Amino acid sequence: MKIIIMRHAKVQIENHKIYANELKSQIEKYDKAPIEKQVKNLDELKELTDNVDFFVSSGLRRSLDSLALLDREANYIDRVFAEVESPYTKLKILKLPLYSWGFWFKILWRLGYSGGSCSYRESKEDAHKASLQLEELAKQHDRVLLLGHGIKNTLIAKSLKSRGWRESKKMSLKNWGYGTYEKVHKSNSH
Repeated sequence: MKIIIMRHAKVQIENHKIYANELKSQIEKYDKAPIEKQVKNLDELKELTDNVDFFVSSGLRRSLDSLALLDREANYIDRVFAEVESPYTKLKILKLPLYSWGFWFKILWRLGYSGGSCSYRESKEDAHKASLQLEELAKQHDRVLLLGHGIKNTLIAKSLKSRGWRESKKMSLKNWGYGTYEKVHKSNSH
């Protein structure tokens, strides 16, 4: 059994400066924005997907559009694979680039601030549920690819590894980055 966990294509959204209280509306725009169609290693990625039996997606536009760019479509869609929610604030403080605010709020989130989103603990529980679903799908279909999202992909991978899946290719968090996980079968020794 093999599970490939891949991050979606880069999203076409301007990294302009915003106030902290504008992050929530910018995340909503990000969720609806198109992806960049130019991919340096598109042939390599398409070749990788040639050996996949079953495709999984969060249902978010960037995930579905990325699959389409690979000439694939999702066999299974579930929100449990969506990116973790970013915390935000209603305070109009400091103007920073959009991605900078995303970065700082994710650090605060890891430290316990959840401001309007699921907590880190809750997100880890969701990722565990997602990993169980992927494992079940791999039992049924053998080679499964999740086209998902950065932080959620990382949490899912950690859950798989904690349950005996071997990481044969280390996860990359870049757009189009991926990791490969194979089930380790324990032999019976006498």
